[in-house]
Amino acid sequence: MKKISLKNLDTAGIQQLSREALKEVTGGWGCGPDEFMCTDGSCIPVSSVKDGTNDCSDGSDEGAGFCGCTLFINGNEAERVGNGTSENACWESCKQVCKATDGCSNVQAVYRNA
Repeated sequence: MKKISLKNLDTAGIQQLSREALKEVTGGWGCGPDEFMCTDGSCIPVSSVKDGTNDCSDGSDEGAGFCGCTLFINGNEAERVGNGTSENACWESCKQVCKATDGCSNVQAVYRNA
């Protein structure tokens, strides 16, 4: 098992994991904190979401709405982009993001139509 260093922590004391380390910790599920998970499970940079180009093979990065997740991690808030083309799908996506994030105690989801 790989050791995860305690250096390079952010201001909340959370270390950003590499994609490989994140998948190891979550059993293969999830993308990095600056990535969007396409419906097919592949990861793209958050900056590619809603940029007018289908970067996901299924076009889920350019879907009809935007799903935002606020995670509550050890008393701090962290914003993440969730998946979903409806309020229900967004909520389920944000719950999964929280479940895959160590220390996440609660989550809020916001879905907006384009």
